Amino acid sequence: MKTLTYHADTHTTIINECDEDNALAHLQHEVGGYVEHVDASPLGVDGLDIWINDMGAADGLPYAFSLPHPGGRVDLFGNVVFARCDEYGDTIGLTDSDIKALEAKLHAA
Repeated sequence: MKTLTYHADTHTTIINECDEDNALAHLQHEVGGYVEHVDASPLGVDGLDIWINDMGAADGLPYAFSLPHPGGRVDLFGNVVFARCDEYGDTIGLTDSDIKALEAKLHAA
C-alpha cells in the first residue's frame, strides 16, 4: 500500500510503500510514536485518513500545518501520514490521484 508522509521539519513529502498487514507499525514508524487519527475532510479529498503522533505538540515536535475546523483550526505537529481506509475501517493505500492532489495542496500552503 502507498502512503504519503509530510515531514514537518523539512516541509517535504515522501511516498512510502508497505504491506497492509504491517500498516500500524508503518504508521507508528513514520510519526515516531503512537498514532492518532485526525479528520481529513477539510482537505476536500474523499475517504482520506490523516495519522499523526498522538503526543506531537506535547513532545515539542515541529509544527506541520493547520486544518480548518468548526470553531477554529486544528494544528498538527510532527510528521503527518496520509492513507485511506476501506469499508471495514482497515487502512489501505492511496491512489496515484490521491497523492497528486495531496502534494498539490501541501505544497500550495
